[in-house]
This record gives sequence, structure tokens and C-alpha cells, in this order.
Amino acid sequence: MKQRSFWKNVLCAALAMVWVPLLYSLMAAAPASAATPKHYTDLSFSPLPEVNVPAYERFRLPNGLIVYLMEDH
Repeated sequence: MKQRSFWKNVLCAALAMVWVPLLYSLMAAAPASAATPKHYTDLSFSPLPEVNVPAYERFRLPNGLIVYLMEDH
């Protein structure tokens, strides 16, 4: 019984030594395919949504910096 188990383990190890590198090389050899990029003038996009800016207050600080204050809930 021990003899059979030993040869079974040897066979599994031998198969793993053959199949693992073979499967890895097959998976690694396939190049990734990508579409050819278009020129930027050929690209088309949907219109952008309208931006709604909430009411704001404008302040000028003593050092001349302009600050815009708006609520954000």
C-alpha cells in the first residue's frame, strides 16, 4: 500500500513539473489585443451636463486676497 502511494506521489509531481510550465507559457504567450487609438479629432463625446453653482458671497481680505464663500450641505 505504501509503495502504491509513493508512485502515485511521484507521478503527480512529474505531471505537475510538465503541465505547470506548459500552461504558464501558453497563458503568457497570448499578446493583449487593443483597438488602434483614434486621432483626437475623430473622438466624439456627449455634451457635458450643466453646472449649477449655488449662491455665493465674495470678500476681499485686507491683504488683497479674494475669497468666495458658498454653502455646502
